[in-house]
Amino acid sequence: MPKLQMSGNIFLRLKGAVAKQWTAITHNQNFKIFGPIVVLMAGGTYFLQVSQNVKFERVKRQQRLDQTADLVDKCKKRGYADADIDSKEDLEALQKDIVKEMDLESYENIRGPREWEEGTVERVQEAYKKRMAEKEQRKAKLQSSPV
Repeated sequence: MPKLQMSGNIFLRLKGAVAKQWTAITHNQNFKIFGPIVVLMAGGTYFLQVSQNVKFERVKRQQRLDQTADLVDKCKKRGYADADIDSKEDLEALQKDIVKEMDLESYENIRGPREWEEGTVERVQEAYKKRMAEKEQRKAKLQSSPV
């Protein structure tokens, strides 16, 4: 058995030892069976977490864009320019203006349609089509306006 020389490069000796250990581990029957299973479980969990985060972030971003489009429409109706709303105080003033213009005294809580009543399906479909058309208009305005 040759003597180890201390003057040699330690990294080369470590590299050889690590290679031997890796070979021993990869030739182990338990590693061959359970290694891929563990990798798939851990990788699958990580992939699900990342994909769910991407999905939820996309939904949140879309909701913020819709809310921004609504706010921009309300600002333009009230005569505010884009440069007029720079601070939180300006937004609060805009919100107070909006609340003042709302007619809360004549608000009426109308009961929603029931499945067994006549014309329910048609009213729901019309309302859905109207909402989708408004959403498309807001999206078109948002895409056409420079941000």
